[in-house]
Amino acid sequence: MDRQHLSDVLTELIGNYVHDNKKHVFFQSPASYKLVYPTIIYHFNGFEKLHADNIHYKLYRKYSIQLITRDSDSDLITDLECLPYCSMDREPYVVDNLYHYNYTIYY
Repeated sequence: MDRQHLSDVLTELIGNYVHDNKKHVFFQSPASYKLVYPTIIYHFNGFEKLHADNIHYKLYRKYSIQLITRDSDSDLITDLECLPYCSMDREPYVVDNLYHYNYTIYY
């Protein structure tokens, strides 16, 4: 799967919670864009290689996903966790009353 497909999946996921025409999913951090919450920012983070019998047989792209929301109990938290090959990286943290949830997905 490619990055655009991942972007489409994330856009569809967050579209279940927001009903405006603003952009809520970004690849890498937008430099001069005023974010509208909830927002998902994702980054390419390398590859995960699988080997067997000294042979490389599978390559997954690894992405870091950050969900930023004002709602600490958002269902988006669970929905992201339910994506295949996606898991929460570290403990969530709060900055300026915004909750940050970090995930890794292999796509």
